[in-house]
Amino acid sequence: MHRLSPLPVPPPGDPGAVESPAVRLFRDRASRATGGTPVGNDRPAGNAALEQVVEVCRSLDGLPLALELAAAWLPAVGLAGLRERLDQRLDIGPSRSSDDDRHRTLRRTIAWSYDLLTPDEQRLFRYLCVVHDRFEVELAEHMAAASDVGDHPSAVVARLVDCSMLVADSAAARPAVRVLESVRAYGLERLEAHGEGAAAGQALCTWVLHLVERAAVGITGPDEPAWDRRLVWTLPTLRAARRVMLAGGDVAGAARLSALLGDFALWREHSELWAWALETAELPGLDDTPDAVPALAAAASGAWRLGLRSKAKALVARVRRLAADDDDLTAGELVHGVLELFDGRFDDAERAVLTARGGAAQTAEAVATAALSAGYSGRRAEAMRRLDTAEQLAASGSPTQHAYVAYVRGEVLALDASPEATAHLRRSVDLARLSGASFVEQVAGLTLATSAARAGDVEGAVESYRAAVDHWRRTGSWTQQWTTLRNVAALLAGEGLTEQALTLVVAADAAPDASALAPGAAAAQARLVDQPRTDVVEGALAALDQLYPGGPSDG
Repeated sequence: MHRLSPLPVPPPGDPGAVESPAVRLFRDRASRATGGTPVGNDRPAGNAALEQVVEVCRSLDGLPLALELAAAWLPAVGLAGLRERLDQRLDIGPSRSSDDDRHRTLRRTIAWSYDLLTPDEQRLFRYLCVVHDRFEVELAEHMAAASDVGDHPSAVVARLVDCSMLVADSAAARPAVRVLESVRAYGLERLEAHGEGAAAGQALCTWVLHLVERAAVGITGPDEPAWDRRLVWTLPTLRAARRVMLAGGDVAGAARLSALLGDFALWREHSELWAWALETAELPGLDDTPDAVPALAAAASGAWRLGLRSKAKALVARVRRLAADDDDLTAGELVHGVLELFDGRFDDAERAVLTARGGAAQTAEAVATAALSAGYSGRRAEAMRRLDTAEQLAASGSPTQHAYVAYVRGEVLALDASPEATAHLRRSVDLARLSGASFVEQVAGLTLATSAARAGDVEGAVESYRAAVDHWRRTGSWTQQWTTLRNVAALLAGEGLTEQALTLVVAADAAPDASALAPGAAAAQARLVDQPRTDVVEGALAALDQLYPGGPSDG
């Protein structure tokens, strides 16, 4: 939180009082509150109203938030009434300058504003203080209904905005409000004093889970881009709800949240949501909750993407133990199939993903992944047939599903250096950008870079690889990072930089979070590894021994 310094306040009788920063702020906010009516005119001599404004500013030590709160009450109490009430509530004495004294003045102002609210308004204000940062007006209205403020909850929300206990966020993508941190701290104290913390937290969690349930359906269809933007925007509120769940021991709620956000996190490389899922997987009692299986599958996906392959496999094993039927197994088998794919067991990968049973979107993903396995194992025609099926399944689905199918088609075609690959890969990138699916955008872009390198566009490939390396570093996706670095090694070898290429190859081979290679790529890199190793390469290997002591592990 950034603390605003007090604004300069003019002394009594100052002829330039109207230009004082504190007076200007108060008059501006007062004019807004009263619909444009000026408060205190510009003639200092004999202007009693202006003197009253100066006294208000002085009594509030020029504190910006205190001035805003006081100005918001002018329509209700008038300038003279405001001055009188401040005298009654605040300790107006000798000039105060310490931060502690200013804090006490601000606290009294907030308490004074709070006391002027009706009981319904006070209760809603207290409930809203459980939410951090800005949040949707829809949530504020839900909290109003949950706090039983009467028949017109939206009117109570509007009243809190009018008196500055809530601040409208006009720059937000959706109608939004927020509680300023100083005001919120006071509200949380009052919430605790009234014993309402559990009820307010439960109301917040109920709204968040309902929103995420709708989003989990919405991102599988054509409205995915809108739901993507909304979830990204709502992330601070999701954080607040999860904190409430964990503090209250609501393991079932935390599991449901991670389960519903699993696909969103996977395609968008959301490392924070992966961390939530992995943390949830370790909560005592998780396996007894209704959403244990999808929550563990979400954690397995996050572990795989973070390069924690052994962790991912252990989580998939838990899913299999807990799964009550084939529907329960679906998400786990998709992750299991991808792990087999990255381990180079392409036939096993196909079998795993094709056992998955879900909606059209999930089935399209499974069939496209099976096509990728077939392509890597040399069965290109079969891969194309599977992709035709995946495309039909994704026909009414999300842009991400279309992007993934287009990527796999481009990837399989690029294995044979087909000139048709580029168009599919570019389409994949465009669709992925539309939906926010950064993972698909990056892997499709990586194949485009490799194709460019093969076609002789070394400069373009280098720029793309540099961007990809930086992206995987930011997201922590080490499995993808090693794949990228192996492609960089092939480029370096083609340019005669054998020593640098060899360093990358041996590093990737030693890294436990690197994926296996398709047969063609493996043969090419095997020839490179057969090159004589220089002191530089041996030094790199020694550094890797320190990074992975005792041999490959999840590190």
